[in-house]
Amino acid sequence: MAPAAVRILGIDPGLRITGFGVIDKLGQKLAYVTSGCVKTRDTDDLPARIKTLLDGIGEVIALHQPQQASSASIRWRACSPASRRQHASSASPSPASISEPSD
Repeated sequence: MAPAAVRILGIDPGLRITGFGVIDKLGQKLAYVTSGCVKTRDTDDLPARIKTLLDGIGEVIALHQPQQASSASIRWRACSPASRRQHASSASPSPASISEPSD
C-alpha cells in the first residue's frame, strides 16, 4: 500500500489579517492545495476579532482537514513609536487581500 499524503496547514497570525496556506506532503514532494486570509474589521474590539479569526480558521480546518499545523511566531513589542516603525518597515509584506485565490 502506498503511503498517504500528509495535509499541513500553515498559519501566519495577525489581529487584522491572518494568512493561511494548505499543502499536501508525500515523501519529499509538496503540492499546493489552497491559501488565503481571514480579515477582521478595524472597528471590532479584541474579543470580536479573535472570534472572527477562530471561526475563519475553523472553516479552513473543517473544509481541508489537515493532519498537521504550523504557525509563524507572533512578534509584538511594547516600545517607542520609532522602534515600531523600524520593525514594521522590515516586516514581510501582508498576505493577499482575498479569502481564496480564484482559478
